[in-house]
Amino acid sequence: MRYFLSSVKGQKNTAGEKAKLDIETILKNNKFKELKFSFPSSKLGKLFLTKSIAKKTIFNLNSNDTIVFQYPIYSGFAARVFLAECKKKSIQIIGVIHDIESLRNLSDQREIKKEIELLNMFSSLIVHNSMMQGWLSKNGVYVPMVQIGVFDYLQSSGVNDNDSQLPLVYAGNLKKAVFLNKWNQQNDIEVFGVSPSTYYPVKVKYMGVESPESLVEKIRGSYGLIWDGDSELSEQSAIVNYTKYNNPHKLSLYISTGLPIIAWKKSAIASFIVDNKIGVIVSTIGEIDEELRKISDQEYVQMLNNVRLLSEKVTNGVYIKKAVDNAINLSKY
Repeated sequence: MRYFLSSVKGQKNTAGEKAKLDIETILKNNKFKELKFSFPSSKLGKLFLTKSIAKKTIFNLNSNDTIVFQYPIYSGFAARVFLAECKKKSIQIIGVIHDIESLRNLSDQREIKKEIELLNMFSSLIVHNSMMQGWLSKNGVYVPMVQIGVFDYLQSSGVNDNDSQLPLVYAGNLKKAVFLNKWNQQNDIEVFGVSPSTYYPVKVKYMGVESPESLVEKIRGSYGLIWDGDSELSEQSAIVNYTKYNNPHKLSLYISTGLPIIAWKKSAIASFIVDNKIGVIVSTIGEIDEELRKISDQEYVQMLNNVRLLSEKVTNGVYIKKAVDNAINLSKY
């Protein structure tokens, strides 16, 4: 029997919650059964009750069963306890990685070692891309890994009427988008998200906060921008460095709405954008105007067509289903 562990707890209207809930929905639609794992919020409760809760959660499961576990959950301690109990019963555990916490602080070797040990408790892992897999292997992960390529993004609105003459679009945590404070490009940009600046240049139009469901209906533009940090990215920044390994969920959002992409040339998603011919990669924000001028009308229409093909896949759960099937097969050997 195949199961997924449900332990979503988090801030509303965020990409992280949307990504996990979408995976749960896709797995449900593919006949995975739900296992609810919850534990006390107090420290003493976690310490003394988590093990018994974990045992109760998997009481009826055995070595013929598989659980899909979305990582990380909101307690590393609970994750370790749950995985240990599953190992005792030889239950196959597939870890779907959303974030690698230690990648955000590469100077803390102790935390890196601790997280690698936790990841090696899984039977196999679904990682974002080749860069993430390479870093994990280099730092000691030895369990089989499968690359998802891009996360799915369930929505029923379909692709939008995007056009090269429309403004650029940026959606996300605006606290990390400091480049917007000194936006001096000829292209206008419409921005959605929490924590906006108190002042944006005239070419930046703040559009408010939307739920993931309503956001897909509101986004309409020429390109969706994926950028965290300053206009000229410093690779010494933890935020910037993380983009070299991470597949941001806004990539899936933009694709689902049929929007071509602009991203940093050294980001992990750059190769995906280039290989699928769905956008433009740049070294700095200052290059955007020039690079977009090079795109002919015919080339832009081809980008739109290419994104539409990917939109069909991400809005129907194709990527996670294939990755889970591959990870289950790999972890049997």
